[in-house]
Amino acid sequence: DPRILVVGEELSDPIELLTQNRLDGLWNYHFSGLCRSAVLGGSDGFESVVRQMIDCRNLGFPDGAKAVNSITSHDVEGLWNMRLFNFLLRMGVPQSEVFRRIKLGFACLLTAVGIPMMLAGEEFGDQHTRFDENGNVDQSGGKQVDPVNYSLATQPDRADLLAYVSRLVKLRTSHPALGVNDTQFLQVDQNDGKRVFAWMR
Repeated sequence: DPRILVVGEELSDPIELLTQNRLDGLWNYHFSGLCRSAVLGGSDGFESVVRQMIDCRNLGFPDGAKAVNSITSHDVEGLWNMRLFNFLLRMGVPQSEVFRRIKLGFACLLTAVGIPMMLAGEEFGDQHTRFDENGNVDQSGGKQVDPVNYSLATQPDRADLLAYVSRLVKLRTSHPALGVNDTQFLQVDQNDGKRVFAWMR
């Protein structure tokens, strides 16, 4: 039935499922790791990380309408999968810097080629509270059993983040340029420890 859209989740990103027309779309599992690397700001091949993150066609996807990008999904077990707030703290980012980095992550998610998907609560920096000291889900539960704490959204830093993400969502859903594949990098400056990237959609 052409009215039904079939999107798959397969962690190895088998692009053949798209090129063989077996699926209409596929989760871009690599986006999360690329975005988290970019938000941390330091890795070898940083320019390649950013280019692959912003344009899923650099990962082999034939079209942005076939890639579903997310920073966090329901699979929150393990350091590189946990909620972004928890992840950044675990990676040593000072709490005073965490919300600025989350904003950067959402700017990347909502301007990248592909279909953005958000885990409820990320838009205001919800924390996952059911981890043990090693970052593993404890025995009392994990992923979907840790309910979103909507009361956190009233805290000043989190309310500011929510307003920021809301503006980006409005931009994403109202500006036609963000619905096409065309992406052009206008500037890349990594001199003297800088991480400046400017792209046009």
